[in-house]
Amino acid sequence: VNLICTNIPGTEDPRWLAGQKIESLIPIAPSAEKVPLTVCLFSYVDNLGIGISTDPEAIPDHDKLKSYLEDAFEEVLRLDGHRARPRRKTRPRKA
Repeated sequence: VNLICTNIPGTEDPRWLAGQKIESLIPIAPSAEKVPLTVCLFSYVDNLGIGISTDPEAIPDHDKLKSYLEDAFEEVLRLDGHRARPRRKTRPRKA
């Protein structure tokens, strides 16, 4: 197995926790032993989150993979008539 990919459709309606509206959710793509790449798609209200986990030995340059995926996603949006949004900065990974 080289890749695990999940697509988890979330709710279209906002949810609350402890009296507070949940603004966003973070998709987590757990790694599996000897699987170099895991991708998780998770929707919530009108947002789509993408979580990616990589095995650093199999994919040493995960930033390049991230860049390729962002470029491909922006291309899909352009083809659908959307303008590309500014890229959000991600937190650096801890070693």
